Amino acid sequence: MGCARRRDPALTVPSWPRLWSRHLTWDLVVFLAFVPGAAWAIAVTIYLPTTIGSQGLLYTEAAAAWLSGGNAWLAGPPDSIFAGPPTMLLPFVPFVDLPTIVTKFIWVTLDLSVAIWTLRRLGLPSYWLIFPPFIQAITLGHPEVVVLGLIVTRHPI
Repeated sequence: MGCARRRDPALTVPSWPRLWSRHLTWDLVVFLAFVPGAAWAIAVTIYLPTTIGSQGLLYTEAAAAWLSGGNAWLAGPPDSIFAGPPTMLLPFVPFVDLPTIVTKFIWVTLDLSVAIWTLRRLGLPSYWLIFPPFIQAITLGHPEVVVLGLIVTRHPI
């Protein structure tokens, strides 16, 4: 009389296979949603390898123009100009005198490192690295990945 029914779904804990399959299905759906955008970003990078680290270089050119007293918002090629606030120039000042290939390499590597650290910090699966806005920002060497990493830090800097 006072016993719980054995098959009552409200009183039973879901079994591992059912939890695992639900989790696995969601991971598969998200992964498959990311693949087309990531494939497009990688295809563009393969077709135009000059885009690798181009935003890092653009921000560095804007910082160089700013340091020389010029207009930072006119730096770069005509079809891609610096459009950030003045504070975004500060992280790029140390890279002004470096060769362009070194600047590009450092910013892409920094973005990739910060992205991996951020994913680990948030406890997200590694396939989030191919989230299209994430992978595009990494391949372009854009500072937004570093800003995301700063947001995720435990203590203010």
